[in-house]
Amino acid sequence: MAALLHAMTYDAAMTRPIILFGAFDRHNFGDLLLAHIAAALLPGQELVFAGLANRDLRADGGHQVQALTQLAADWDAHPATLIHVGGEILSCSAWQAAVMLLPPDELQATLAYLEARPLEQAAWVQRMVGSAALAPYTLSRSLFPALTRVAYLAAGGVQLDTCEPALRAEVLANLQAADAVSVRDGQTLAHLAAAGITAHLLPDPAVMVAELFDARIRQHAAGGEMAQVLRTFPQGYLAVQFSADFGDDATLTTMAQQLDQVAAATGLGVVLFRAGAAPWHDDLACLQRVAARMRLQQAVVTPPVTYGDVVSKNTGESQSDTIAG
Repeated sequence: MAALLHAMTYDAAMTRPIILFGAFDRHNFGDLLLAHIAAALLPGQELVFAGLANRDLRADGGHQVQALTQLAADWDAHPATLIHVGGEILSCSAWQAAVMLLPPDELQATLAYLEARPLEQAAWVQRMVGSAALAPYTLSRSLFPALTRVAYLAAGGVQLDTCEPALRAEVLANLQAADAVSVRDGQTLAHLAAAGITAHLLPDPAVMVAELFDARIRQHAAGGEMAQVLRTFPQGYLAVQFSADFGDDATLTTMAQQLDQVAAATGLGVVLFRAGAAPWHDDLACLQRVAARMRLQQAVVTPPVTYGDVVSKNTGESQSDTIAG
């Protein structure tokens, strides 16, 4: 993957800045991690981190992120490369992106207000994402004329064929204008092939976590939350994460029963963790409800942890909460 990333970004002027663009402007560990992975694969390069919004997530293990539209407006004429760092970005609509940028405690009130106000909703979405793009996590090169290369690294778009035609057309046009495209699954690859777009198939960059961050993982596993988990489950544990989509009572009951069965059959402990605190990701209450339904009643909810602690689990979220059952 490192060799392909080098090929995707290489040109004769390797002193040019590389803009890493993605959904790491909000609290979802997978997206935050993708930025770290891309940066680790580009040592010695001048990197700029860009999203849809200006966010400083350094205190939570992320980066200082600049809004791409403002970055493009302020950029001088010197050339640059831009890499879309991955994630399920090809089918992410402007509405979805805008909502997921909200603070969680503002979600319900905002949705309720906008539901009956379509004109205000459209204007609000554009303010949140910074443009009128239908799929704002895919770049239109017209926005940023200084770019000499644009690449997509293991992007996802499983539901691209079911998106609104205008959004799909915008995404395909942006992909067609890119210099290099790779995707992380066969279904997205097939969608693009049917549209005449050549793409490489790559695994999700998250598979490189242990290789790239082994020392950091071991350091954080030696203390704090992870040390407690390892002491509690010296025989090993099953790490479990699921989104709020699975939050109905019947599903949670079934999950609890099956986790009890797996724990009994394997002797492993069960660690439930929230991987995304952004709206429409994970819900800590769902994890608590599963823990309450399990036969293992000693559930412990830990405080939020840092990026390094969560990386020690090989997955998680920068504002992660863990429940050990």
